[in-house]
Amino acid sequence: MPKKNILILVSLLAVLAGITVFLDNNNAPNDPLLGKTLWKPEDSSKITQIEIKKNDQSIILKRHTDNRWTVEGAPSFPASAEKIVQFFDSLSKAKIIRKVSERKEKWADLELEGKTSLIIAAPEPKPAFFMGKNRTGGGQFFRYENGPTSYLLDNSIDLEHEASHWELKTLVDLPREDVKDVQFSGSEPVSLTREKKESNLEAKDLKDNEEAKPGSGNSAESLLSNLTYTNRISRENSKVTFSSEPAVSISTFDGDQYTITLAKIKGEEKNDKGEEKKSDDRYYIKINMKNGTTETASKAEFINKLMGSWVFEIESYQHSKFIKTKSDFVRQKPIEKKETEPATDSNKG
Repeated sequence: MPKKNILILVSLLAVLAGITVFLDNNNAPNDPLLGKTLWKPEDSSKITQIEIKKNDQSIILKRHTDNRWTVEGAPSFPASAEKIVQFFDSLSKAKIIRKVSERKEKWADLELEGKTSLIIAAPEPKPAFFMGKNRTGGGQFFRYENGPTSYLLDNSIDLEHEASHWELKTLVDLPREDVKDVQFSGSEPVSLTREKKESNLEAKDLKDNEEAKPGSGNSAESLLSNLTYTNRISRENSKVTFSSEPAVSISTFDGDQYTITLAKIKGEEKNDKGEEKKSDDRYYIKINMKNGTTETASKAEFINKLMGSWVFEIESYQHSKFIKTKSDFVRQKPIEKKETEPATDSNKG
């Protein structure tokens, strides 16, 4: 073999040996963190506060004594329980799979200078995490605030710092099978009812020549199923005036009662200067709940407190679901035609 080729081969072997030593040192079995998760699942219930910082912005999520979470602010707002559970799940599943480097010089490459941090409050003090960039192919780099060593997680953590990401989006989620009675007010009031959960909601108190439209009550069952909103306004700053009469009243088989009141602000045709400025109508909803059992007392308290502090805007299609009349559920019975007897020899003129 030519001398030049031998030198190249020796150099390659030396480089490979260096890489092997580097990897062995970074993934030494005596590192107590390797193979462990970022947070123990059993310790999630001990977390009292979560703070996520990114550059100059931060978001604080706080657990209260009744186990409800809020997004802190002026004022605070209920947090989405689903988002909190997902966060805990990702936190307890993210496993430390590799020690990347013990050099501070690597922080910039891994985006671990401290621009994004995760601070978790619990009875036992825990160091903050500085979270880095996501790795191509999966995983995320991180380090503890009190040390220079950077590590790699096998999964990424949800570190959204915008309040809207964590806020409660569903105002009420009443299972449709729980609805027993629905009453629509308005120019043509109508009441729907059923005796069993398995039955269909149908209009009641019908005249002799009226009958319920088949399947028409299905839409009334889901009025409060996963009811979301598009915008919220502090009641102190709101100029929305709600109707004095409820649009819909709903009662459940357990005796809970929901009263829905609506408001509409007509869109502007012109601005202050008289120029044409078309804007859409805006719709708002207010819900009052009266619990029928002690089990739903806390739910009623939560909903009523929420509605007392905020005004919620909904989409026009949502608003239209609450504006129903009798004709939406009732129709005239078809007129039965009497059969005429065929003429016979005895009754012919």
